Amino acid sequence: MGLTKQYLRYVASAVFGLIGSQKANIVFVTLRGEKGRYVAVPACEHVFIWDLRKGEKILILQGLKQEVTCLCPSPDGLHLAVGYEDGSVRIFSLLSGEGNVTFNGHKAAITSLKYDQLGGRLASGSKDTDIIVWDVINESGLYRLKGHKDAITQALFLREKNLLVSSGKDTVVKWWDLDTQHCFKTMVGHRTEVWGLVLVSEEKRLITGASDSELRAWDIAYLQEIEDLEEPEAKKIKGSSPGTQDTHRAEVDPLEMDEAPEDRILTCKKAGSIMREGRDRVVSLAVDRTGRILACHGTDSVLEVFCILSKEEIQKKMDKKMKKARKKAKLNSCQGEEEGLEVTVEMTLQDEIQRVTNIKTSAKIKSFDLIHSPHGEVKAVFLLQNNMVELYSLSPSTPTPQPVRTSRITLGGHRSDVRTLSFSSDNIAVLSAAADSVKIWNRSTLQCIRTMTCDYALCSFFVPGDRQVVIGTKVNRLFLGFGDLSYLVFLRLFEKSGFFLSTLETYMSFDFQRGFVTGGADKSVKFWDFELVKDENSTQKRLSVKQTRTLQLDEDVLCVNYSPNQKLLAVSLLDCTVKIFYVDTLKVSCLCLIGPLMLVNDIVQGSLCFWQVPGEVQGENYFTGKKTIETVKAAERIMEAIELYREETAKMKEHKAICKAAGKEVPLPTNPILLAYGSISPSAYVLEIFKGIKSSELEESLLVLPFSYVPDILKLSNEFMQLGSDVELLCRCLFFLFRIHFGQITSNQMLVPVIEKLKETTISKVSQVRDVIGFNMAGLDYLKRECEAKSEVMFFAEATSQLEEKKRKRKKREKLILTLT
Repeated sequence: MGLTKQYLRYVASAVFGLIGSQKANIVFVTLRGEKGRYVAVPACEHVFIWDLRKGEKILILQGLKQEVTCLCPSPDGLHLAVGYEDGSVRIFSLLSGEGNVTFNGHKAAITSLKYDQLGGRLASGSKDTDIIVWDVINESGLYRLKGHKDAITQALFLREKNLLVSSGKDTVVKWWDLDTQHCFKTMVGHRTEVWGLVLVSEEKRLITGASDSELRAWDIAYLQEIEDLEEPEAKKIKGSSPGTQDTHRAEVDPLEMDEAPEDRILTCKKAGSIMREGRDRVVSLAVDRTGRILACHGTDSVLEVFCILSKEEIQKKMDKKMKKARKKAKLNSCQGEEEGLEVTVEMTLQDEIQRVTNIKTSAKIKSFDLIHSPHGEVKAVFLLQNNMVELYSLSPSTPTPQPVRTSRITLGGHRSDVRTLSFSSDNIAVLSAAADSVKIWNRSTLQCIRTMTCDYALCSFFVPGDRQVVIGTKVNRLFLGFGDLSYLVFLRLFEKSGFFLSTLETYMSFDFQRGFVTGGADKSVKFWDFELVKDENSTQKRLSVKQTRTLQLDEDVLCVNYSPNQKLLAVSLLDCTVKIFYVDTLKVSCLCLIGPLMLVNDIVQGSLCFWQVPGEVQGENYFTGKKTIETVKAAERIMEAIELYREETAKMKEHKAICKAAGKEVPLPTNPILLAYGSISPSAYVLEIFKGIKSSELEESLLVLPFSYVPDILKLSNEFMQLGSDVELLCRCLFFLFRIHFGQITSNQMLVPVIEKLKETTISKVSQVRDVIGFNMAGLDYLKRECEAKSEVMFFAEATSQLEEKKRKRKKREKLILTLT
């Protein structure tokens, strides 16, 4: 066994311009005795603690390898529970920043974390559909709750009861008795995924949010309270438009039939619905610690804020409502002077939950958190999709509450996905580009030192000297940005969108640098050279670029790259092939690298293919031939012949059009090459080139031939087959081309009718040739037998034996001469 080869290991060290990642939630934390000033934000595998007042990062909770997916602060404000993508949970101390407690019990990413009222227990929900209750003090797991059929979205402890309520993407809400660790009630009133739930009104009302525009409210009544209750039946609650909807008793009855009465600990009946303004699903649903402010948001940039009224406020509102109803009844009644007029007012859900206002953020909301300040204000902090954190304050006690943005954390980071990266020649600067801007970063300080606006960027590189950069965009332009941002060049490249580029990585000085190459969706590769042009606004010359050459291809170009010695150019195409060209002649240098079409899906999913030139593969080679100068020249002759055929065919079409327009026959000049071969047709010239190639070099010549010439060969072979010309040679070429280009040929819809015709023609012509050969062999056998019968000797065998006898005598004679000498 040989020695194992060692490789360098790359470890992530820093993140440029990151405020918060989007897989987890943002939460308020308490530091130095202050509430509402500091927030914890997920940052890939770490957690950043930001000071909202100063906009500074004051603490980093170092993670390991997995990305953060959930955050939850402890009730005392001293610890922060962090859930990770691998299912682990770590508890960090906000005083020291160290994570000394780790829980490992889940098999998938953590989706929910929640402490109980005292902070001694922690409930974690995961994508593995399990809920685990952990003992934080003993640093151990207490029990696992199984019952959900899909990922957990929320889990809450009740304060007064040893119960837990959970929701999941399986459309159900489950109630758990933690004394017996079993589910005693399942609410099946939802038709879509339940994305969140909160407990309000002293834990006597449950509000859930699903994938529709409804917030459903459920009244909770505990069994002991029901037995002691001597009051009459609660008033019927009706939903009002647009804030509520009516709920009939028929909707409640099925929910009460899932468990036996003796097994129930509580009853949960639907009280109504609150209609949201958003029409998409609920992303986050939360309530502040006082239980008074309720807020939710969808996939947009609007947070809807509601206020849970207290009993006194509800009573005042009902008294005002009753007073208005009596006044209205007196005006409408003809017996207004009579006393004792009976007026009834029904309490609706809108009387208990009142809409306050909407908070509009500058970008889409990914998560938020609420806190109630001692001054009566509500603070809402948002983690936005564009890598920003915003803080809004709201005073719900005012008649018309207006949210005010009080703080914003923003760095020099991108507001959209980064599409390209490149290093400067000295590795000091890093270039990153996204859909709207290009940024230059200092690698040591991680600070953004320059920002340039541009279109949707796809590729980039530093120009030698590191004072200019070239950006390739999706909207058919090249950006040449200078260090002082005083000049910007726009070059129209392609009619179709999207291209990639590669630099010439030479080690020469800037003055001798040639340029770069680009490839795009216009099925071409273009070469650009740098040049110095005179600036009209300055006496100095400025850098510009000019196009020098163009390589036309048959498919869209996905990527281009030079070899280290810059003699070869690799071009990746849309048909899962990689073609390698000589830079000086732009001719194909070696075998076309083909990715099988049946593996395209695997390649898209992230797998890689490693290619080697067949001549360099160790061990047995699939092809027995060897690439030589003769085979390359033969391939070039084939390409030249096919190009001549294409040109002459186009000329003949133009000549026919000219003759038709002129109304008479116009003489057509003959190509000198065809004239030298006896004024043959262009297709016959291609066949003559194939016949002129040595039999031992034929397959290797076809191996080097680019696929762009294969369709023409197939079409010409069909014509030759129908004429019955050189059937054996054509079959040999066809079978070899099908073997090496099978995937590309079968995937090309334009070649399907050609292949079908070839199939019919080849079978018939091969059968004819076989019949001719069989007839000839039978005739030769007949002649052999006739000759042997007439001469009474073995005709063919005797001639062979006589030749061998002559050779034997000659060898003896030569040995005798050598002995005598």
